[in-house]
Amino acid sequence: MSLGERNVSITGTADNDIRQEVREILDGELSEIQEIYAQMADTALSAEQRDEAGRMLPQKRENYYALIKKCMKKHISNIVGVSLFKQLYRNNTLEENDSLLQHVPKQYQSDPTVIRIRNKVENGKNTVAGSPFVDFEMRTPNGRPAKLSDYAGHGKVVLLDFWASWCNPCRVEIQNLAALYEQYGGQDFEIVGVSLDTSEKAWKGAIAQLRVRWPQMSDLKGWKSVAAQLYAVQSIPHTVLIDAAGTVIDRGLEGSELRRKLSEIFDSRQKEEDTK
Repeated sequence: MSLGERNVSITGTADNDIRQEVREILDGELSEIQEIYAQMADTALSAEQRDEAGRMLPQKRENYYALIKKCMKKHISNIVGVSLFKQLYRNNTLEENDSLLQHVPKQYQSDPTVIRIRNKVENGKNTVAGSPFVDFEMRTPNGRPAKLSDYAGHGKVVLLDFWASWCNPCRVEIQNLAALYEQYGGQDFEIVGVSLDTSEKAWKGAIAQLRVRWPQMSDLKGWKSVAAQLYAVQSIPHTVLIDAAGTVIDRGLEGSELRRKLSEIFDSRQKEEDTK
């Protein structure tokens, strides 16, 4: 992670002092992460030792990004904090970005990246839990036009899944989604995949390789995807859960959290049907 961007110039003694302070804070944690990667790749170590190093990585990365957020928040009123914000806003929650935007100095408010973050925050506010789903149209793998409204708002619980063929965590999560689709697919539940691929070949290849059985669509615009912009998607995999009436229930559910939420929804439905 670099504190400078090609289009950012940090000048003046005060700014340089802040920059050096932040670097010293972050470099210590970053060096530990790099050491873990080195241990994981060191064939002179036993498999057990490499595995042990790997188990330390998630916590170290979490600590590192927590430090970045702390520095970002502390220095958001100067160019060092703004530079960090521009580079790493995707690691923040919608609420964190909204709060940080309020403290970006006036001279940086017209920066293209800051404007992009502001637009994402506003779009995110329009698609939070309790909001009606926002419709969009894309193409299916066979080239036909399809809308989210073809699936959402018609009595089915719909899971909007943002993913891409090049995203390894997405590919892992798709295996979890496959199990949920098998379990709930016949109970008024649908998954709609939205790919952030730019290559049609890679997109279709991943669908085939992963044996994805639920509807898919994409505009092949990557992070400039219309749907990703509308739903303020900052990282993938990312999900948006929509209820039978077309209202957003929750966002960002994965793994056990998603399984638990779907269990609540369909258990509740079953109880309602049993009492009729």
